[in-house]
Amino acid sequence: YGGRFLFPGTRSAVALARNLIRKPQILILNDALGTLGQVEAEETLARIQTEMAGRTLIVTGRNLTRIAGVDLQIVFADAKVASVTRMASGETLPVEQAPP
Repeated sequence: YGGRFLFPGTRSAVALARNLIRKPQILILNDALGTLGQVEAEETLARIQTEMAGRTLIVTGRNLTRIAGVDLQIVFADAKVASVTRMASGETLPVEQAPP
């Protein structure tokens, strides 16, 4: 049935699991945690970060408080980079000096 009868959250969890099993060098999660509660989102992201250790993980979302343990926070406005912050130091980088 191709997952047609799964709830949307379950379908997303299965898709995420399939991608993690493949051990990709880059994984992009586009608002993948948006339907989860705060605690569940933090726990899920922590597990994903553990699985993706040494590889690139890009997480997008509207609720930035859910995205913890990241290297860079990049904020977009009007389809342009508005700010870049190194999360470990809190240092805001000029947009033109943002790492590639």
